[in-house]
Amino acid sequence: MDNQTLISKITTTDLDNGGLMLPEQFERFVDLTVDQSVLLKMVRVERRSKPKGEIDKLNIGQPVTESAAENTDTGNVYNPTFSKVEYAVKKVRSAFDLSTEALSENIEGAAFRETLMNSFAKRIATDLELLAIQGDTTTYAADGTALGRLLKRLDGWYVQTNSGCHYVDAKGQPVSKDLFSKMIKALPVKYRQAYGDLRFFCSPTVYQDFVDTLSDRATALGDTALSGASPVTVYGIPLVPVPMIPETLGTDSNQTFVWLTFPKNFVMVVFREITVHWEFRPRKDAWENTTYTQVDFLIEDKDAIVRANNVGLA
Repeated sequence: MDNQTLISKITTTDLDNGGLMLPEQFERFVDLTVDQSVLLKMVRVERRSKPKGEIDKLNIGQPVTESAAENTDTGNVYNPTFSKVEYAVKKVRSAFDLSTEALSENIEGAAFRETLMNSFAKRIATDLELLAIQGDTTTYAADGTALGRLLKRLDGWYVQTNSGCHYVDAKGQPVSKDLFSKMIKALPVKYRQAYGDLRFFCSPTVYQDFVDTLSDRATALGDTALSGASPVTVYGIPLVPVPMIPETLGTDSNQTFVWLTFPKNFVMVVFREITVHWEFRPRKDAWENTTYTQVDFLIEDKDAIVRANNVGLA
């Protein structure tokens, strides 16, 4: 089913139900939001029916296999230990106005409202990914700009990785194989057992900087990097460019960061009560659309993250 069909279902939300999306509409809206994003489509998405709660994480921290002698039961049983990550969703509001003139003059007529909602939903997806990565309740607390009003709502994954993770300092230098190697070595060995599931996440410019170094090589690898024929990997780990990773974080404004972790280590929690409201305002001669979404963003295990700081842009 294409995105337009999904949105058509969403815009027919039963307003007699307070604008609350029906279960099928909610699932499709979340799927669309995730599909329109780069990082969110890779993370763990938890759909929850309560605004506050806990998410279980499984930790088997010791060997579960032992020497077995014939006809002998040692009585040793290793039980997995469960720890929890707490979440508390925060409400965010998305809104736009549609004048009756724009509606009547558009060749699509009444269908234009659904077309506009289609674009609006894509923008919501971008905003949620921005919030997930760059949300910062302290830095943007008094920021009245459109970006600040979004990012002040909650702390995203960058702020959450300011403590409790493993760090490598690039000291203002661009990415290199040596920096990636240091990041891999900084990750505890127990997580490197799932080597194939690891990913490097970086900004688009950092990605391009590294591709440039590969394409300069007079080898088949250089030709592949220049043509973009296949995804770029570093020591067998895919390098994923994420447009929402900012490039103005570091000891100066021309620096950024790189993450090394498992995508599912990042968690997005979505509360099932998403509401969509359409209201006609006679004095404005316009339709108002207001969508309320409630989300939280968590990290399951900070010990499984390495962050390279002060990565320079070539």
